[in-house]
Amino acid sequence: MLGLRRAVAAWLGETARLPSPFFVLQLGDLIDGYAATTTLGSEASLARVLEEFEHLAHCLVHHCLGNHELYNFPSHAFWANRLACFRDQQPPVFLNAPAPPRDSCYYAFSPHPNFCLVNLDTYDISVLGSMPDSLEGSEAERYLHRNPNEDRNSPLGLEGLDKRFVRFGGGVGSIQLAWLRATLLAAQNAGCKHIVVFSHIPLHPDVCKPDCLLWNFQEVLNALEEHPALVKLCLAGHSHESRVVHDEGSGIVYYTLDSPLEQPPNEDAFSTARAYADRIEIDGHGANLSVVCKFRVTECAVHKKM
Repeated sequence: MLGLRRAVAAWLGETARLPSPFFVLQLGDLIDGYAATTTLGSEASLARVLEEFEHLAHCLVHHCLGNHELYNFPSHAFWANRLACFRDQQPPVFLNAPAPPRDSCYYAFSPHPNFCLVNLDTYDISVLGSMPDSLEGSEAERYLHRNPNEDRNSPLGLEGLDKRFVRFGGGVGSIQLAWLRATLLAAQNAGCKHIVVFSHIPLHPDVCKPDCLLWNFQEVLNALEEHPALVKLCLAGHSHESRVVHDEGSGIVYYTLDSPLEQPPNEDAFSTARAYADRIEIDGHGANLSVVCKFRVTECAVHKKM
């Protein structure tokens, strides 16, 4: 909680000296998975954390769905109603851009004509938040069938990228993939120049530990790489380790943030991004790396902490 308060204080300082639009991307695991076992409980824990964001007046907070959310409230519909409702408060996305299903946790918004941000639901396919006999639950079981362990949260015995087939993982379903492709195309046709994708689970195998990689990462990468000059940056959490990868083939920069939960009491793990006409500068605080993504020349500079 103290880390969030320091992040909010830093962002309040940004609003005092920088022009709008201004918003926050919360990349998932907003509350700890053990909150349900505490005296406070899941509902009160969630309310207490959300109260901290209320200090950011006139600033919308966009939440990704993480596995720890689903440990506390094992219903996709609950989170679609509580957190994804922020999409209704956004400026309209580009003309002819498809609207996501009302009960979904994914959406896109355009804070500026040159920019579009896409919030992916990386637990669209998952045993977390799905009924066992649902299509999503059945598809998730097909992925997890590759895991031989009784405890499917364990990657024991799995090799390489197959370690991603664990219960706390997830994937992007075919309907969401079709929506993503249509949204990217609509943004391109509308003259949008830069797209930023954000999600809880990382999308690229080099930007996280193997057991934290999206189950069907290649399908999502294929969709993004159909517009290599358009998609500039992909942000994620989940892996609890800050990493940056510049994919030279597509030019896309993949940036994973560290977890505030695992930092010492007086250490931070949040980042502040500033968008310009030719670049995005990300100032990493505490455990997070700092990055400069240049648009005109495909380039990514990573600044490590000293």
